[in-house]
Amino acid sequence: METRRNPVILNWLTILSIFSAAIYFSLQLVNYSNIRARLQAGTSVEGVPIGGLTQQEARDRLNQIYSRPVELYFQDAIIHIDPADISFRADLDSIFAVIETFRSDTSFWFGFWAYLWNQRPGAVDVEIVIEYDRRQLEGVLDEINAVYAIQPGQARGNAATINFEAGAPGLNIDKASSIQVIDLALRQPSNRRAHLTLAQGEVVAPTQVTIGDFVQDYISQLGFQGVLSMMIINLETGEELPLQADIAVSGMELMTVPMAITAMRTSGPTIAPDLQLALENSVQRNSVEHANAVLTQLGGGDPALGAALVTQTMQQLGLQSTFMAGFYGQDGPAPEIQTPANGRIDINTGPDAWRQTTAREITWLMANLDLCANEKGGTLRLVYPQAFTPAACQQLIDLFRLDRIGALIEAGVPPQFPIAHRHGLEISTYGDVAIVEAPSGSYALGIFVWRPEALDWNIHSTMVSDISRAVYGFYNE
Repeated sequence: METRRNPVILNWLTILSIFSAAIYFSLQLVNYSNIRARLQAGTSVEGVPIGGLTQQEARDRLNQIYSRPVELYFQDAIIHIDPADISFRADLDSIFAVIETFRSDTSFWFGFWAYLWNQRPGAVDVEIVIEYDRRQLEGVLDEINAVYAIQPGQARGNAATINFEAGAPGLNIDKASSIQVIDLALRQPSNRRAHLTLAQGEVVAPTQVTIGDFVQDYISQLGFQGVLSMMIINLETGEELPLQADIAVSGMELMTVPMAITAMRTSGPTIAPDLQLALENSVQRNSVEHANAVLTQLGGGDPALGAALVTQTMQQLGLQSTFMAGFYGQDGPAPEIQTPANGRIDINTGPDAWRQTTAREITWLMANLDLCANEKGGTLRLVYPQAFTPAACQQLIDLFRLDRIGALIEAGVPPQFPIAHRHGLEISTYGDVAIVEAPSGSYALGIFVWRPEALDWNIHSTMVSDISRAVYGFYNE
């Protein structure tokens, strides 16, 4: 016998299945709609997960993360900057516009079908888009640099080695490079750190002031108990370095310099042979007898008048503290001649009342000979244009090249560079003035040393030589 199914039951089972499927479909549709209303699962921004969040929730999370301070390092120093100080903001509109493109590429129903089959979309990581005010960031870096920059070390002279050393370079923020690394740190959700890029500053080279500091240190270490008067004139730039250069000192044989200039003034641009010979003997032999012969010829047979003519020449050149009150070995009391230098009450070297000068003025005379000889102008050319031609000035420089003693300033200059100089010696005073022409720099240098008791040649001539060597090294090494 054949068994027949009840059609009513089948109908109800069919209706129930369809109804259940409809309910399931509706629930899944609602669930998918809710999911689609949120950010796609697996979505992140620079590794920050925001999938499953509403857009507002994602915005809040990203704003919170990217508003954290950035930690900057200047070597070991740590500096925090608030992103708000540079008008920083994450451009979330642009970010979410990119995120939306991934969802819009898939239609709702296609996405729903994939959802029903448990096919989840792939992970999506979006790059952060940021904005900030570069000028404000540069300002922040300037402020940091003002506090943390390492200033360059000062150049210094080494009294032990008699040379000069450049200062250590400083360190400053390299803004362009530092902004790049800060920009990268601003994009990081974590580990928001950046090591500022530092650049070495300029090395501070020695200056003429450095020479002055060196000389003071040197004579202090030497224990020199006396007066050092010194003048340097850079013959390339005209820059001057006076060190107690306006103290009255004995003129000694250095007065041959103003005597030779007076000789050129009165007979130039070519000095008469007899007068030239007397000048050469005075320099080569360091002879006051021949110096008096020069004064005699200048004075028309009277050396005292010759000395007065030398003083007159110095005054016409504007030198108020260089004078000759008489010839060498003149008898009787010297006339009292007041000058700005010997009128000082703070320092007194007991200068010879007959012949005086200063480091500044005697060095200035030598410097003007060089200016004239090299057609760079100078006061000699201005005051006595007919007498002081370049050739005439070179003639006088060559005259002072005859002073060869192998000591004092000369000993501080390499022998392949013969100098033009004039030296003088007394028991308590040594003096030397020179033109030094060397490959990398030429200068005029005058040095006087004095102390109340007798100077020691081995010690104090070496002191002058060491200072000369240091000055030469400054200009040429």
